[in-house]
Amino acid sequence: MGPQQTLMNDSTPVSTLEASAGKGFKEMPRARVVRSVKEWISEGVIMPGQPLPAERELAQNLGVTRNTVRRALEMLDAEGVLRSQNGRARIVQDTKARGGLLENAIAVVTTASDQPWVGHRQSGWSEYIAHGVLHAARQTGMHAVALQPQRLADRDIYRLIAERPCGVIFTDVKEWTDQALQWAQALQHAGLPVVLYGDQHDSLYDRVNSDHESGAYQLARWLLEAGRCRPLLVWPSPPLGYWFARRRAGYERAVREAGLESLTPLTTTLLDVEFIGRQEFEESVRHLSEALKPYFSGKTPVDALMASSDSDTFALAAACRLCGRKPGEDVLIVGYDNYWSDSTARQWESAVPAATIDKLNPRMGTALVELLLQRAHNQLPLAPQRRVIEPELVVLSGDIAGNSSLPR
Repeated sequence: MGPQQTLMNDSTPVSTLEASAGKGFKEMPRARVVRSVKEWISEGVIMPGQPLPAERELAQNLGVTRNTVRRALEMLDAEGVLRSQNGRARIVQDTKARGGLLENAIAVVTTASDQPWVGHRQSGWSEYIAHGVLHAARQTGMHAVALQPQRLADRDIYRLIAERPCGVIFTDVKEWTDQALQWAQALQHAGLPVVLYGDQHDSLYDRVNSDHESGAYQLARWLLEAGRCRPLLVWPSPPLGYWFARRRAGYERAVREAGLESLTPLTTTLLDVEFIGRQEFEESVRHLSEALKPYFSGKTPVDALMASSDSDTFALAAACRLCGRKPGEDVLIVGYDNYWSDSTARQWESAVPAATIDKLNPRMGTALVELLLQRAHNQLPLAPQRRVIEPELVVLSGDIAGNSSLPR
C-alpha cells in the first residue's frame, strides 16, 4: 500500500492529503476544499467508513479559514458524501451503494415553461431549446425534470446534489449568468455532469451552441449571389453577447471572398417589438429611418440589411419606406432565428424577411442531452467539450416577400 493510501484516523497528519490535492488552481476557497476532499476519496487516500481529519487541521493544511472548511463539509454532508458520527467526526459514505429518485433523471434549469408561449408556433423561439432537451431525455427512457431558476435557492441546489441525478443542463444562462455559474460550479465540483447552452464560458464546461459565424456567412453569401454588393449589418446598441462577434466574422468572410468592401455595422437603438404597441413601433421606425438615411445616399448606397433577429426586420422595412426605398426591391432585408411569422410587428408592416436563419433549436436540445449522457458514461476526454450545431438558411418565396423577382 503506497504512502497516500495508508489507513487514516482523526489524528493522521494532513500533509499526505495536501500532497494529493493538486496545486496551482485558482478557485474559491470553499470549492478548493470540496475538490480536495473528493480527490482524496477518489484516490483512496480516505476510504469509505474512515473519518476526516479535524476541521482545524484541514484549515491549516489547505490554507483556508476554519469557517470555510466547515461550510465546505456541510456541502459534502448535503450531497451525501460525508455523514456525521457522534455529532462531531465526519465519516466518508459509500456513495456507490446509494441511489435516489432522480438517479435516472436529467435536471434542466430553464426559464422556459412546459408549453411554448401563446403565439410562439415556430421553433426559432429560444424556449424550443428546453423543449428539445425534455423531449430527447424522455426519448432515451429517462425522466426529465424542469427547474425554474427564478424559484431556486442555493439550498435547492444542495438538495439536487444529494439526489444525484444523471446530470444537469442549463439552457439559457445568459439571462442570469452569475447565479447560474455559481450553481454550475457547485454541481460540477460535486461530480455531476453539467452542460450549458451557449459559448460564453468555453474553458470550464461542456457546452452546445449554434454556429453563428456560419449562419451570418450563409445569409451574406446569399445576398451577394443575389447581386446585393453593399449589405449592412444592423444591430442593437451596444451589441452584447458572443454571437455578435461571430456573426460579424461570418459576414466579413463572405464579403472578403467576393472581393468586396466590408461595412462597419450600424448600431442603433432597437426596441423589442414583441412587447411594444403601435405608437412605440412607429417611433422606432422614425428613429431607424434617420439612422439609415446616410447609408442610402451617395453613389454606392446600401442595397441589403442584415438584422440581428427576425423581429427587427419589420421596423427596418417600414424605415426603408420612409427613406424612399422599397423593401424586397431596392433593399433586401434578412433576419435571423426563423420566427418571423409569429412576430407581433407583422400587423404593422407587410414586408417580411427575404431570408432568415433557422438555428434548429430542437436539435440543439437533443445535442445537449447526447453530450450530457456521454459525459455521464465517461465517454469523453476530461477537457470540456464544445459541440456546434450548423444552422440552416431559409429563403422565403418571392410571392410571400412581395417581390416576384426575388432570387430563389
